[in-house]
Amino acid sequence: LAELEGVLRAIDPNFEWRQLSVLTAKGELWVRTGETCYPYAGHEQGEDWIASGNALSGPAVVAAMAEAMEAGRDLELADRLLTALEAGRAAGGQGNVETGESLPELSAVLYVVDGRSPMAVVDLRVDYDPSAVEQMRRLYEHVKPLDWYFPVMWDRPWDLLDEAAARGAFDPTPLE
Repeated sequence: LAELEGVLRAIDPNFEWRQLSVLTAKGELWVRTGETCYPYAGHEQGEDWIASGNALSGPAVVAAMAEAMEAGRDLELADRLLTALEAGRAAGGQGNVETGESLPELSAVLYVVDGRSPMAVVDLRVDYDPSAVEQMRRLYEHVKPLDWYFPVMWDRPWDLLDEAAARGAFDPTPLE
């Protein structure tokens, strides 16, 4: 991670507009809020988490996200991240820092890699929706029963059809 900022700065002429947060599978943290991010922009970090955002209605949003990350240690990482997004949204979410007015978010991304394989454990995205965080929760709950799929595909691809049948995920009988 030591070289990350230099590499990104070299390829992105708008680097100071970016806010980037990285938590590696090894627990390494790197976070940066650019000098010209839309206000309010900020971040907090803990032992194994980062809460960050920009174009927010105020610092209470990041504080609520940080509290959710700290309190959610017993949750799976994807649940913990989504709960933090929901807490930030409930605390004002995106908005105008001068007026405190909340604005609808237009996108939400939930991307989790566990470090055991190059495949994401969770890779979900909602775009162009004024209720993106709420839609993300619906989408996540819909696909959550399939959380076994990608680890099996990586670790034991030969067992995929048997695993699916055992879980009632689909009928592995070939179509005629």
